Amino acid sequence: MKHLKITTALLSALMCASMVMTPVPVIADETEATETQKIEETEIEEASVVFPVTLKKCASNAVAGGENLKDVLTVGGLKYRVTSPAVNGTGTVKLIGAEEQVTNVSIPGSVTVQGIVYKITAIGEKAFLNHQTIKSLNIGSNVTSIEDQAFSGCIKLVSVKGGSRLKTIGAKTFVGCPKLKTFNITSSVLCKIGPYAFFGDRTLKTLQIKKTTKLTKAGVKNSLRGSFVKTVKVKKSKIKKYKKIFKKNNCGKKVNVKK
Repeated sequence: MKHLKITTALLSALMCASMVMTPVPVIADETEATETQKIEETEIEEASVVFPVTLKKCASNAVAGGENLKDVLTVGGLKYRVTSPAVNGTGTVKLIGAEEQVTNVSIPGSVTVQGIVYKITAIGEKAFLNHQTIKSLNIGSNVTSIEDQAFSGCIKLVSVKGGSRLKTIGAKTFVGCPKLKTFNITSSVLCKIGPYAFFGDRTLKTLQIKKTTKLTKAGVKNSLRGSFVKTVKVKKSKIKKYKKIFKKNNCGKKVNVKK
């Protein structure tokens, strides 16, 4: 009997020990568990929309046609580089050249790739350097800049027009275009014509910039040096001011400024 009591006591002690050592699972209130699950699901959903999904979207579009910085897109035989990735339809591209020989370059306001709209806001440096077949250039309504030497050496280029929002024309942009005869920019915000922009263009006698009000002395410094331009047509209200900035010692060429 004594041994039996000891054994019984030992078993009781072991059972108590196991109860102390084994963690008791806590069953939360069902309502509390449901609310916790909702919070966790909301956090996962918000995270996937704000950050991971954006990265995934960029990566997938880079393969399909691109909305990553520096992606090159080809539309209608013309090549564009992404300058601002498309976010809510605000993406922009720069025209950087042609995939093949083209005769008439008519730049639209925007291009659409894989359902994404990009505004064409610039023509890149040396984009059409020494292009042998271009005869006309119609600058799109969203283009604000033409970079250096964009059309240098375009030996068949005859006409340049449009550019209602054009602000700057780079240095040597139209150097070596011996057949260039018509230059008619319709922008009211043109503020710079780069140095030597029309160097050696024997056929170009008149610049028509009749809407611009933003040109300054610094903005036309050496712009007509080496050109054959004789007349610059401007707004009637700007004749007096523009005569001062289109002086030979500033623009590089004696010209007649008139309406």
